[in-house]
Amino acid sequence: MREIAQKLELKGKYASRLQKGLNRLVHEKRLVRLPGNRYGVGTTDEVLTGRLSMTRGGNGFVTGPGFPDGVFIRGEVLGAALPGDKVTISLEASKRREGESAGGRVMQIVERGRVEVVGTLRTGGRALTVVPLDPSYPRSFEVPDAVGANDGDRVLIRIEESKDPRANPV
Repeated sequence: MREIAQKLELKGKYASRLQKGLNRLVHEKRLVRLPGNRYGVGTTDEVLTGRLSMTRGGNGFVTGPGFPDGVFIRGEVLGAALPGDKVTISLEASKRREGESAGGRVMQIVERGRVEVVGTLRTGGRALTVVPLDPSYPRSFEVPDAVGANDGDRVLIRIEESKDPRANPV
């Protein structure tokens, strides 16, 4: 709600009216309220929360109570989610084909599954990256400083959230 009010430059009574409008849309089941006073399009039947596991190809599956077989998540709609994260997803039933289960899209990262990752430091030009040893991680991580490590060294990194929830973690 705060983010919407900031984008629309609403303050005071106008921000209060926005909250009432959002509450009405939730009541009408046109929006769903997510953890952390966030909102998404859809109904609670179309929104699920569970743990993300990843394939080597960069796609994912989210499993949780009520959907133990998992909901398929294409790599391009994972956002900044990583293996083991608890995520809220919206179902994309309209994209399902005959005999397939519904796919989904990550709406929000509720909590990080792991905050430390072991990988190999790679230096190239001005960029420092760590390639995770765990093949379920589909991407490398940029690191700000080698802290005495050299190219090819095994390192332990700590994942920190970026200020933009849609951006890759640092």
